[in-house]
Amino acid sequence: MAHRIKHETESAARLLALVVASNGRVDPRELAMLDELDAFERLGVLRARVIGLAQDSVREQAAEPAPRLWLSLGAQWQLDH
Repeated sequence: MAHRIKHETESAARLLALVVASNGRVDPRELAMLDELDAFERLGVLRARVIGLAQDSVREQAAEPAPRLWLSLGAQWQLDH
């Protein structure tokens, strides 16, 4: 049972970190809002763990840009130039 709870907690931390990092940065305003909502405590995750995972995600996003297959060729060209 404790093993299951550990996995659920880690999953919650990873999910929250992905949401925080989804715009390509860790915004202190988003973290402040999560603090106001007691999100970390309610999910049973450590704030520092979520921030660390979010920062890792941002670094990974920066190191390897995601393909933009959903964009038209014209839109891709505009982003690149």
